[in-house]
Amino acid sequence: MRKVYLFIVILLFAGCAEYEEKIKDIENRLDKIETDYAAGIQKQIADLTSSISDLKKVDKALQSLIDRLEDEVSDLEAQMKEDSSIEDLKAEVSSLKALIKGLKEKDDALDKDVTTLETYVDVVLFALKDEIDKGVDGNKAWAEASFATLEQYAAMESELAEIKKLLEQAGGDGSADLEVALEEAMAVVDAAISDLREDVDAIKSDLADLKNSLAGRIQSLTYIPQYTDGKVRMDFDAHTAKLDFIISPVHLATALKAEFDEDPSVVSAFLRYTIAPATRSSEDVVKLDVESMTLGTDGFITIAVVGDGLSEDFWTGAAEAVVYVQIIDNNGNNVVSEAVPMVPLN
Repeated sequence: MRKVYLFIVILLFAGCAEYEEKIKDIENRLDKIETDYAAGIQKQIADLTSSISDLKKVDKALQSLIDRLEDEVSDLEAQMKEDSSIEDLKAEVSSLKALIKGLKEKDDALDKDVTTLETYVDVVLFALKDEIDKGVDGNKAWAEASFATLEQYAAMESELAEIKKLLEQAGGDGSADLEVALEEAMAVVDAAISDLREDVDAIKSDLADLKNSLAGRIQSLTYIPQYTDGKVRMDFDAHTAKLDFIISPVHLATALKAEFDEDPSVVSAFLRYTIAPATRSSEDVVKLDVESMTLGTDGFITIAVVGDGLSEDFWTGAAEAVVYVQIIDNNGNNVVSEAVPMVPLN
């Protein structure tokens, strides 16, 4: 699976074991994060499925309690019809009706929660899992789904707490099943919230470490033509040419210049002859000397190369060539520019 940031560590050349080791370490960490994504999503699905099952038990027990309380109200109202002097029953009936109303509201809310959670699992989490399994980069979506799951659990926790509070008003008589169901559901929700928060914190930590590791990585090296035809001119007399590039992120241009000043070998330039007009390769790559690097603004750099020893066919125009630049430094960068046509400037 190709990961976010991986495009900045491609195009490896043989013989760069030190840099390959660094890049392999980053790839391994990316693999670990992606594995955590998939495992995290699978665990969310399992936990929410378990929570839905427990919520349905609560809903069933709650409905049984409501039915029992409604039967009790009916009995009390029947007694009041037979003997209207039983004043103390009026307050009890009023209190029970208020309790039933509150429990029904919570029962309706619980039904909606169950439906929402089932839809969330079926539509969101399974779809996200499929994307990750297919190789779609899922880090942002995983984080968003995780935070959404936390919100779902927080809503469940609040609903269960309110139902438990109303249950206490029922005095416990005949509501043992509901009390058990509530305790089981709240235990599942609490455990799931704790596990999910740990998972999210772990992923945040991994991503932070990875971000720090990638802070010095050049994402692109883009050639900026000096001429409208896009070709590089190699001076006939001096045998030198200048290539302008934009480094991204731009702040890394300064760091690259400082490293180049200490060790010019971090920047290399290569030429390959081509056969005009098909620009088909005819010979092996020729390494050019990098004479200097000049730092501009906003990530702009100019690299001067020396073309001593180029073929006579190149200088006479019988053979064309392309030139490209490679950066391999101690920060783990291994970036190659596009190949740019080069012609002699007489």
